[in-house]
Amino acid sequence: MCKYKKQDLFGEICKGEMKINHYGQILDEEWCKTSKVRNNVSLDEYVIMPNHFHGILVFDESDTVSMISSTPELHLRGKCSGASPGSVGAIIGQVKSRTARRINHSRGTLGVKVWQRNYYEHVIRDDNDLDDIRQYIKNNPEKMYLLDK
Repeated sequence: MCKYKKQDLFGEICKGEMKINHYGQILDEEWCKTSKVRNNVSLDEYVIMPNHFHGILVFDESDTVSMISSTPELHLRGKCSGASPGSVGAIIGQVKSRTARRINHSRGTLGVKVWQRNYYEHVIRDDNDLDDIRQYIKNNPEKMYLLDK
C-alpha cells in the first residue's frame, strides 16, 4: 500500500532502520487488528516504511474463497466497494479506511487522502517464494537507506 502521492508520513529511516512516528503507530495498530477481527487470517512479516507498507496476510488453508476472490477496491463516496467480504481487497480497504480516518482526525485534516488508490498484491505459491518475500520485507528499510545515500 502506498501513501497518497508517495509523500513520507509514517516515520523515517535512520541508519537503515525504520523509526515509525505517531502516524506509523496508527498504521501498525490497525494492521495488527486484522488478525484479531478475522479468525481465518494471521499476519506474517510486515514493515512500515516512510511512504508505503509491505505485509503478508496468511489465510486459513480451508478458506479458499477469500484467497481467490480478491479484487482491488473501488472507492465510491468514501466506502470500499467491489471487494468480496473477507477478501484481500476488503481487508486492505478496511485497513486503509481506518488508518486514514484516524490519521486525519489526529491531524485535523478530515477527508484528506492518505492512501493511493488500489494496492499491489502477490499470491505466494510456495515456501521459496515466501522466504524471498519475507527477506525483501526485512531488507526494505536498509535498501531504501542505501538508495538515499
